[in-house]
Formats: sequence, C-alpha cells, structure tokens
Amino acid sequence: MSDYVIFSNRGDADYSEKSDLTFQRLKELNPKYVFFPFWSEYIPSEIYENFECIVFHMTDLPFGRGGNPLQNLIVRGYKKTKVSALKCVKEIDAGSIYLKKDLDISYGSADEIYDRAYDIIIDDMIPHILKYNPMPIPQKGEVVVFERWRCNKSDIARALDTDYEGIGK
Repeated sequence: MSDYVIFSNRGDADYSEKSDLTFQRLKELNPKYVFFPFWSEYIPSEIYENFECIVFHMTDLPFGRGGNPLQNLIVRGYKKTKVSALKCVKEIDAGSIYLKKDLDISYGSADEIYDRAYDIIIDDMIPHILKYNPMPIPQKGEVVVFERWRCNKSDIARALDTDYEGIGK
C-alpha cells in the first residue's frame, strides 16, 4: 500500500489525464488516500466508494459549492477565502471536511491565485492529512451554490469594472 496518489490538471501530479483515473490502476496502487487538487474531470462512484478520495475547493464550504469559485468570489467582492479539503461524494462539493486553509485572493492574476492555492494544497494540506489522518467532519452552515460562469472573460471584467487578468479561466 502506498500512502497516496495525486491526480491533477495543474502542477506536478502523479497523473494528469482523465484516462489515468481507473479503478484497476488504483486497485494496483492501493493508496491510503487519492488526492484531486484542481481536477476538473468526473470521478466515478466506483472510485470514491472504494478509496478515500479527497478533492479541494476554493471556498469556505458549504458556502460557494459549485462552479467557478474564484470568479464568483471576486465578483461578490471577497478578498479572502479558504481552500477546503473534502471527501469526494456523489453531490458536488458536499462531502465532509478534512481541513481548511486561508487563501488571499486580493492580489495577482487568476493564474497566480491558482498557483498559490495549489502550493497550499501540495505543501501544507496534503502533508497535514498524511501526518495527522484527520477525520472528516460534516459541513455545517448555510449551503450557497455558485453557478458556473457561462459568459466570456470580457463580460466578467465588465461586471467587475476592471481588467482582472485571467478571471475567465
């Protein structure tokens, strides 16, 4: 059994392609944890029901479940948020929480903010989970769901009355 494996569409991950995420591969690796920082692909129930799968979300859950958290936070005037580590379940962003860490979104391009969030996940959150094996705690508070942005980057910038670099990503 290995301690963990990382699937991510960003940074240096063990696996980065949708085709890499198979039940058979995970069965062979037999990891204690399967981490999904910045993973935008569907995770099959066969995987999250048989392995301890942890996804990450850039809001203080249960506030901000759903799509485009960074864009939605910025449009609403937020300067700070949390990165939440949560158990992967069928309902999007609804799993129990392992831990949360602060993230300042008041400066930098969207890519720079995503890089800072990724660094927090890789350098702080994953090592914390591996060392302390926290038990996930059910989400508490009012559920607020963010809708996925359907407009282009210039529409978002106009809504903000700014030229926020990279917000449409």
